[in-house]
Amino acid sequence: MENSMGNRLAPCLYVDIDKAEQFVSDEDSRLIDSSECELLQLECTTGIGSIVDLKFNKDRMILLDNNRQRLHIINKAGVCEHEISCLGRAANEYIEITDFFATDESVYILDMASLKVIEYDYNGTYMGKTQINEYWANKLFVVDENIFLINEGSDTKHGRRHIFEMQKDGGVVNSYIPFEVSPGLSCEYAYGLHSKDTILYAERESNTIYKISRSTCEPFLTLDFGNYNLPEKFKTMDARDLMFNTNQEYQKYALGIEKIFVSQKYIFVKFQAKNNNYLLVIDHKRKSIVFCGRGIRIERMFQLGLRDYYIHDNFIYDVYDKEDFISVVDYKMKESKNNDNDYMKQLHSLMAERESENWNPIIIKYKIKNE
Repeated sequence: MENSMGNRLAPCLYVDIDKAEQFVSDEDSRLIDSSECELLQLECTTGIGSIVDLKFNKDRMILLDNNRQRLHIINKAGVCEHEISCLGRAANEYIEITDFFATDESVYILDMASLKVIEYDYNGTYMGKTQINEYWANKLFVVDENIFLINEGSDTKHGRRHIFEMQKDGGVVNSYIPFEVSPGLSCEYAYGLHSKDTILYAERESNTIYKISRSTCEPFLTLDFGNYNLPEKFKTMDARDLMFNTNQEYQKYALGIEKIFVSQKYIFVKFQAKNNNYLLVIDHKRKSIVFCGRGIRIERMFQLGLRDYYIHDNFIYDVYDKEDFISVVDYKMKESKNNDNDYMKQLHSLMAERESENWNPIIIKYKIKNE
């Protein structure tokens, strides 16, 4: 098993935090298309609660709720058409969903409690499993039927690598992105689909984004925060150590890539610097910055977001659980000068419905401009 990356270096993109914008409207950002916006009222008889992860295939959304015990398969209309719930210790069962990945044909569940990856079809039929006893994984993705395990910083019998690529039978194909010392911080959301057979993966310690396909891992882009780059002495510290053992000095710096999402044209990067949250949007073909600022406020359409969102294809999916939705809409109704437009009427009607016993979340779907 070898690392096929060689000594290639990624092109560097300088991020000037001092010139970052404050919060801008969706219109001023020139990234959100106001011609298409949809309010998805999720319907599931068992109740979804809070969404902790959301993945997609060509026809469905796949939701993981905060119990981490079942996956909800949601169709385009927002209706749960099936659930994958196979708790247990048998070969075709899992103890807990550590992470999951969706392809067009299958869902792969990572269960680190039983050290295996299980494949199901969208009816919940068991398709097979891969034992990963000699590895450690915090997340996974699948490219062209090969399984990629993401190791945030643990030692394994096969060395210290952030990525291990293996076949379904457990045979290891390759490993990528070696590290010597375990990093203190890791990405909360570490990858996005660049194409059907290519993933963009973010490694937080070096702020490098890698382009990964079957048997290949290449540095794609490295973010350089200049004087705000986190000093080496802080890179092995976790969030608690940074908070209590640096005399707040860490607040002067950029803490690296926290989340990465990929649309048809852009890479959306969330990071924290100078004790504030920032959004960076990169044109991934030109490898140039199109926006850097504190965030984007939706001031047209439903006037909500962007907050806890996911991105797929050319759309942003902004997620609200019941309690958040009710409180945010109630506040918006009191503050808004125009509650008679169609968007606000939809929100008011849906808020009244959600005040009953309906515990299912709401998703607002915004279209991303590609101009």
